[in-house]
Amino acid sequence: MNRKMQSKRGVSVLIGYILLVVFAVIIAAIVFAWLRSYVPAEALNCPEGTSVSIQEASFNSATNQLNITIKNNGRFDIAGFFIHATNNSSQEVETIDLSNYSTVEDDVFGNSIVYEFNENFIGSDEIASSTFNIPSSLGTLYLVRIIPVRFQIEDNRERFVSCGDARTERSVAPV
Repeated sequence: MNRKMQSKRGVSVLIGYILLVVFAVIIAAIVFAWLRSYVPAEALNCPEGTSVSIQEASFNSATNQLNITIKNNGRFDIAGFFIHATNNSSQEVETIDLSNYSTVEDDVFGNSIVYEFNENFIGSDEIASSTFNIPSSLGTLYLVRIIPVRFQIEDNRERFVSCGDARTERSVAPV
């Protein structure tokens, strides 16, 4: 009789583990189905023909100010840009986000510089300038990368879109 009770306890524990695993799989399937419907299927892209160039990138080491002048040489208006830099002449990928060092705090939107919120402010062939107060702890800047951003209507909603295909970079001239 004692052996029968011990074997039944083992079966009930095994059934408990099986039920626990089944519930975990069911919950995972429900969460997966919900996330699939929540995340957009296609990435948002800028229209082909969006392009910017850096007209000037100069760094004054005495005042620790970076001056950037960009030109929208594309066919579509842009709202602003992401800006990253490197402080090492041998580093090829810009990893320092400079958006938080803008002299105009109202221009910062997320990690980007946007001149007018909810508006593509920089038209085709227009020029825009920005100044950044760089902390002395970052040292001298050598290379700057700009990725344009714009607001566009997708599925009847205004979206903020990064134009990664239109990125450009330039060496920083010391002043």
